[in-house]
Amino acid sequence: MDHISKPNISKAEMQPWRNLISELASLPNVVCKISGLVTEANWNNWEVKDFQPYVDHLIEIFSPSRLMFGSDWPVATLAASYSEV
Repeated sequence: MDHISKPNISKAEMQPWRNLISELASLPNVVCKISGLVTEANWNNWEVKDFQPYVDHLIEIFSPSRLMFGSDWPVATLAASYSEV
């Protein structure tokens, strides 16, 4: 699954994303790519802490062995520099 399934980070909404992604994580053949976070946040006013509840939940339900990271370059540069991502 790409971009952690695009939760509404800009509004700090966890539901229904949290329940739906947990359902997907119950399928052993599904992996999740942590990417696209900054473009789902408020482009001009995000902080790293905005992503913490989402990433924490992903680690809990998928475990690190079923997670990967992607920069989402160049799209991410709409909201952050490459080094910030």
